[in-house]
Amino acid sequence: MHLHFSIHYASRWGQQLFIETNHEKFAQIPLHYQADGWWQADLVVAHLPAGLQYNYVLREADGHERREAGKARALSGLKGRVVYLADSWRELHHPDSALLNTAFTEVIFRPGQVRKAKAVRSQKGLAKVRFDFLQVRVPAGLELVVLGDVPELGNWQPAEAQVLAAEHFPLWQTQILLAPGTQFSYKYALRDPETKEIVIWEQGDNRTYTVPAAADMVVKSDAYFRFAAGGWKGMGVAVPVFSLRSAQSCGIGEFMDLIPFVDWAADQGMQLVQILPINDTSSSFTWVDSYPYSAISVFALHPIYLRVDQLEVAPPKAAHQRTRTQLNALAEVDYEAVLQYKLKLARRAYDRQRSKLAKNKAFQSFVADNAHWLPAYAAFCYLRDQHATADWLRWPAADQNYDQERIDALTAPTSAAYTEIAFHYYLQYHLDKQLYAAASYARQRGIILKGDIPIGIDRESADAW
Repeated sequence: MHLHFSIHYASRWGQQLFIETNHEKFAQIPLHYQADGWWQADLVVAHLPAGLQYNYVLREADGHERREAGKARALSGLKGRVVYLADSWRELHHPDSALLNTAFTEVIFRPGQVRKAKAVRSQKGLAKVRFDFLQVRVPAGLELVVLGDVPELGNWQPAEAQVLAAEHFPLWQTQILLAPGTQFSYKYALRDPETKEIVIWEQGDNRTYTVPAAADMVVKSDAYFRFAAGGWKGMGVAVPVFSLRSAQSCGIGEFMDLIPFVDWAADQGMQLVQILPINDTSSSFTWVDSYPYSAISVFALHPIYLRVDQLEVAPPKAAHQRTRTQLNALAEVDYEAVLQYKLKLARRAYDRQRSKLAKNKAFQSFVADNAHWLPAYAAFCYLRDQHATADWLRWPAADQNYDQERIDALTAPTSAAYTEIAFHYYLQYHLDKQLYAAASYARQRGIILKGDIPIGIDRESADAW
């Protein structure tokens, strides 16, 4: 198979374009400048390697490299001896490139019903032309189409346009057959699927292409719909979790209180909910720790946001309801009382479940997946409690300097301290579980849950230690 790559890039003197692949045999392929901003490269393979992917890299004269936006392009579904890959550069600083993260591709602009891309059967004397259009922002209720000045693209008639499928969203695809040498103009548009009328035409000049004479297949890649109104704008609200206190929470807003709040935000037509930092700030266990920007870990979540009712061992019902009612009735959050009460109930549940944790696959998986920070954080919390201060410079000399071997020994299941160490694992496991449940629900409602983090770390923290 002969692969012919071409891309337009208005380069400066000293710049060089490369194709970067995931195959060691041809990891980097230099492109050659032709004229008028066009770059080309050729790759001949006996058999196309399975899973082959590529993207474009711009190398400056000083060796600095800049990659295009988006995931690597997949060389899949290619048929024929000679395949032309007519690509377009995906500019990293284009406003729509910001939409290529999962918050937009999997939540806000996630397609509803996804149809498979239309397949066309090869015909002698005709080249298969596949349109690959990278586009995240497609308004709900509209379909993405391509139409142009040839019959295969509807001769500019909206009702005859080719509908693109989002089987590989955010890549939209469709295929047609054209005779080699065919010159055509085309545009992408957004169409009402019921009336077949164009609702939004993309702006600017028509896109153009000429099917190469030697092509058996062409993949014509484009990126970003040219909207007249410019970039996307969304609506959201910023809220501290602690302010979401409800009848179901205990003295303070909790992660699970995000669920009804998300319902409210979705009903208002919002797309984002931003929350203040929710990291653990437990340093002195006094009200001073309530400042959310003074975390003792950039990873650990604050135990005060735990819904203790959802632990494996529920708190005594009547007594818990009395305490909850008292704490919720306060005009302000009693930070110290709430945290102490929740830690007491969490400890009670942990003590009754401790012997089962070794066989709890979900718990063990959580600990393993977070091994890059969790043991060190738990060791810090253990030593903080042992020495009655989070100021590690006031700890005994043996504990002041972070030593990985000592941490490994302290956090080993055979360690005398492991019961205390694992309590912090247990807290973080349930906090993560509850926050994940709230975040997953938000995604189902089309809401991004956006976090906030402090600019720096606290001096008396596991990270500084």
